[in-house]
Parts: sequence; C-alpha cells; structure tokens
Amino acid sequence: MLRKYYKVKLMMLDTNQEDKKFKSKDMLDILLNANLKELDEIIVYKSFSGVFKELITHKKIPAIVEEILPYSKNEHSYDLITHQPVFFFCNTSLEEDKEKKYVSLDNLEATKEDVELYLNKYLDVDSKGLDPNSLLAMRSTLDTIFSESREIYNKILKDNGLVKNKVKKKERKEIKNIISSQYNL
Repeated sequence: MLRKYYKVKLMMLDTNQEDKKFKSKDMLDILLNANLKELDEIIVYKSFSGVFKELITHKKIPAIVEEILPYSKNEHSYDLITHQPVFFFCNTSLEEDKEKKYVSLDNLEATKEDVELYLNKYLDVDSKGLDPNSLLAMRSTLDTIFSESREIYNKILKDNGLVKNKVKKKERKEIKNIISSQYNL
C-alpha cells in the first residue's frame, strides 16, 4: 500500500482581531470564528494513528476536519486534530456531501510532481547528499510559525478575558490568613 500525500494550505490566526469578541476559550470555536491568514502550502501525510504530519520534518500538523454527523444528511461536525492554532481545513466525509464548506481530503491529494517540487524547494542536495541544515531550517520555520500562532491565540484569550490569572503561592497564603482571621477559623 502506497502512502497518500496531501497538498494543503496552512492557516494561522491573523493579528487583526479588534472587531471580534469571543465568549468561549475553546480553540476550535475561536479558530472557526476568527480572522485567518494563509501561510504557505505544505505537503502532509496521514499517519496510521490518524494524525497529519509534514512530509520532511514529520512534525504534527493540526487539521480542522469537517464531516457529516452519523445518521444525518446535512449536519456537519468539526473537529480539531492536534490542539494547535496552526492548521488546515479538510472534509473527510465518505459519502457525497453537497453542503460542505471545505475541500474533500481526496481532492487535496498531491501528485508525484508536487512532492518532487516540494522536496526540491526545501531540501538542499549536493554531491555529498542531503544537507542536514536544510532539515533544521525547515523544522525551525515550522516551530517559529507554531510559537507565533500560540502567542496570537494567548493574546486573543487575554484580550477577551478568557484567561484565569494565576495567584502566586504567597498571595494565596495571605488571602487564606485574611479569611481565617475574619471567620475565626
């Protein structure tokens, strides 16, 4: 059995979210309702465990998967595979889905030429073989994208008051002492 590769558009939260207000800190809700920006096309494959991974670095790439709910003809469910604010969209319904929002996974399948172009674009091969620095550069690029998107997501949570402020141990102790002194505990 040959592995299938998919050419997908990597998406990320846009930094311009002033007009959006979020009431839930659920990442999927925020990603489906936020302003998004398109990053780059990458090639992924689906591992045996159902997780999508990037072709060169094998880094997990999140996907927002759309599918028809069981026993329904038109209700869709959305699921975020791998909890990160960098992702791509796809539809995995096996039956004909006339009201889908996203492209079917089968329609995203990469051709052999797409895979060759992708590998040539990101990997440096010379007479000595593969340059390991090109692998590190690709990994570093993906890590940077993931950390930037996490910062934007955390900023959205903070701006919408969806993050609990952690109370330091010393402050908790002082609060406990005040409460116990007031109630003679």
